[in-house]
Amino acid sequence: MKNFLKYLRTIFLLTFTTQSLANKYLSKADNLFGMSKFDLALKEIDKAIELEPNNHHAYFVKSIILTKLGENKLALKASNNAINLDPKNSKYYWLKFMILEKLGEYKLASEAFDKYKALEQKFPQDIILTDKGEYKLKKEEALNALIEGNELNKLGKHKEALKTFEKLLH
Repeated sequence: MKNFLKYLRTIFLLTFTTQSLANKYLSKADNLFGMSKFDLALKEIDKAIELEPNNHHAYFVKSIILTKLGENKLALKASNNAINLDPKNSKYYWLKFMILEKLGEYKLASEAFDKYKALEQKFPQDIILTDKGEYKLKKEEALNALIEGNELNKLGKHKEALKTFEKLLH
């Protein structure tokens, strides 16, 4: 029993230390990214992924860094890794949509956008009914609606784009 407890303690310490160190690399990558030192940020995020290969957030951050470096195919791969590890995270599909659009993969971009919208489900909930019975969008949601409408229009989804733009008029 004593050896078993010692074994469990060792596993706990290894797991905790690995996660803690991976988080330090993530934090360092974030700081370097903020200073536009994308190459160095990428090295730090790779260290975090090496320690914690199932960290979906690390792959998301890596995808953003690679996008800034113009490495869109590698960014797409990192984005897909994030999605595979956490398929219910809408922001991962949004990033995938943006990358696919940059790559000119409009059909796949449209699919990623549809998945984002299905998971996000914010747009109907972000409309606030005021005391006067008027519908208004919060500033952030209005910006999101504008971006969404523009992206839908680019993808040829004109009716959906129009509905999104109509939110801005109310």
